[in-house]
Amino acid sequence: MIELATFKNEIENNTLLFDDNLFIFIGKDLSSEFIFDQYAHIFINNNFIELNLVDGLYDNMGFFDIDNSSLDVFKTDKLEYIPKTFKGWIYCKSVSKDIRDNFDKSIIELPKLEKWQIVDYISSKCHITIEQAEKLYDEYDNIYKLDIESNKLKIFDDNYFDILSNQLLSKDEYEIFDITNALLQRDKNKLKLIYQKDIKVDAFAFMALLIKNFKQVIDIQLARNASAETLSMSGKQFWAIQKYNCNRYSREELIYIYKLLTSLDLQIKSGKINTDIIQNYIVFKILAL
Repeated sequence: MIELATFKNEIENNTLLFDDNLFIFIGKDLSSEFIFDQYAHIFINNNFIELNLVDGLYDNMGFFDIDNSSLDVFKTDKLEYIPKTFKGWIYCKSVSKDIRDNFDKSIIELPKLEKWQIVDYISSKCHITIEQAEKLYDEYDNIYKLDIESNKLKIFDDNYFDILSNQLLSKDEYEIFDITNALLQRDKNKLKLIYQKDIKVDAFAFMALLIKNFKQVIDIQLARNASAETLSMSGKQFWAIQKYNCNRYSREELIYIYKLLTSLDLQIKSGKINTDIIQNYIVFKILAL
């Protein structure tokens, strides 16, 4: 296993060789994934290359690559297989015993960031006090959202927290469950009313809720013998999902939507997509089915 301190030192000093780029990062939560993304962006910026998000690992991938113009990055919940030809960075929450045994020298364990570490990071990069950074931390429960919003302060050399606090600490009024349920239930009339009210939702909360809810629909609708017990749900929750959200989309449509959402989620966290466009993009892509 690779020590995180050793890897961090090589990243910061730009001594990590591009050819030695099969790394498996195992994280504990969203803050671990944030650390991974930070390292990946430092690496591609230092080496003047592109980040290439791949949606799956398969045999012979990368076999015909003849240059080092991009870094392949793959994210998954549990890693169980790595093609022999794959060279890149992998982020996952867990690995199979076979992966751990055969790729131990490529594995890096990422920690869960504590509150004080995140607050210190925000305070340092934004030139604000610890107390002000704590207010920002308490406002946003998603570290990616916190990082994006705090970047409004990063561009100033001095402390501009008080000047911009109204923008940073005022949460938008939105009805996220209404728009999410309307999409799940394929209710075009309800979506029309929502857009007439010009409702805006937080992109990170919207994505997380949609992914969770569509995954639940898939688990119930596409399984042969799904039950509340097998899916670790309460009986009431299982009944409500089955009654109100299932059979609104076909099997193919559900799989398409879930792949779309998880792909967009990766791109948002990698900074490839402007979060301002996410709501409209998702709504119209699903409505177009």
